[in-house]
Amino acid sequence: MLYKCLELQMPQGMFLSLCPRYVPHTDIVNTIAWLASLRAHRTKPVRDWFLPSSFADHILQLKPVEAILQTYLGRWMPETNELEHVFVPILEPSHSWYMMVLDVKKGKVLALDICRTDENKTRRERNMRTILVVLGQIFRLDRNLPSFHVISPDPTTWGAIEYPPTVPFRPDRDDDTPIWCLYWLQHDGNFNPALLPKKLNEGKVRMRTATNIVNSETNQNKLEVKVNSEMTWREVLRSVA
Repeated sequence: MLYKCLELQMPQGMFLSLCPRYVPHTDIVNTIAWLASLRAHRTKPVRDWFLPSSFADHILQLKPVEAILQTYLGRWMPETNELEHVFVPILEPSHSWYMMVLDVKKGKVLALDICRTDENKTRRERNMRTILVVLGQIFRLDRNLPSFHVISPDPTTWGAIEYPPTVPFRPDRDDDTPIWCLYWLQHDGNFNPALLPKKLNEGKVRMRTATNIVNSETNQNKLEVKVNSEMTWREVLRSVA
């Protein structure tokens, strides 16, 4: 069976990477980023930008800014005069995820990174600052400047990258990093680093992610999944009656 989401076909094997003992597929994380972006679009004015990991990839691959604007500006970064947060998930070749969050109202850059170490911190901060340079160019576009009437639109001037103390330190748990990214992308309400948990119920995050994908309006098989689920549930009830 194929779960058709986000103008793409999601093979069953990819979807089943949300099962325990498996590492969630990269496209699962980016699917959730897209669903978060769709929800953010419904709020007027838009207050949050959620970006896919390919945004960071393209910048770090030194793609021309014009190409990045063409790919991401309207679809992922809609025009707004009340931008509050920008969420940028970053995936390293080792399949280690971390996330950069820009707090536009406070002029802060936050790194959500459970695998930060002395060895990788310099590289990761260098990568984040490279991404900040491009974001600064995007912020300074006329369409986005109204969001920066108090804070400078150049995030490279906002100071040191901050690491919220609520984010746990687990440098040997790379396989857990996509689960944390899925949680951060599906936070409820306004993002508040002080309320980030130090522990996660991994099973709940996986189930919530699967439910959000299946129930999404972008899932063309939503009705089929619902009908099949109801049939299965009735069979279970009959078997225990």
